[in-house]
Amino acid sequence: MRIIFLLFALSLELSFGYAQPNKKLIVKCLDLENPDTAILYYPLENHIKVYYNTPDSNDFTLSIIGGKIKKVDDHYIIQVQDRNRVTLMVHGNNQTNRSIDKVYFFIKDYKEPAAMLCGIKGGHVSLKKLLKEQKISLNLHENPFLKQNFKVKEFKLTINDGIQNVSFVSNSEYLTSEQKAALKKLKKGQKFYIEDLILIDAQNKGIKATPTAFIVD
Repeated sequence: MRIIFLLFALSLELSFGYAQPNKKLIVKCLDLENPDTAILYYPLENHIKVYYNTPDSNDFTLSIIGGKIKKVDDHYIIQVQDRNRVTLMVHGNNQTNRSIDKVYFFIKDYKEPAAMLCGIKGGHVSLKKLLKEQKISLNLHENPFLKQNFKVKEFKLTINDGIQNVSFVSNSEYLTSEQKAALKKLKKGQKFYIEDLILIDAQNKGIKATPTAFIVD
């Protein structure tokens, strides 16, 4: 019985994850790896394109339940308000056929990228593995479906030497020789931090990132 329930719950999630098939209405989610996947992220601005395949393809109006929508250039931006579901309704304005078509979106919470070393997002890390690292990475897998066109522009490695915090800056995702030398001097149980991350997307727009703390094993 438990297995049947889990399969049913999974099928519901998948059904909400994809736009309902509709010959007249096509909605593309431009921020997703697969734009045909009907998923919106909260609280991001979600960019979509709407194609209404009728003879009056430009003669329609949009309304939305559970969010806000605005037109920007040749596409639309949706901001989620109801974190359970957003419904987009397309109203055909043809005088002879005033139809209404709908697309239901599945909502996911956006998680800020965080720095990773040795494949972990903070916590205990082996010094032996740490000294083999060449660069930091980001936990992008925590936002499935979303395009991850992020680039690390800058980050700071901060170490407490027992007296004060000492910071070393890198202007890319790669550890500098100065940062590597500082890591090499770490003792077991000592803490260090990856902070002040500056990320940019494909449009050079700044992206917030979460600092992380590590303890040397």
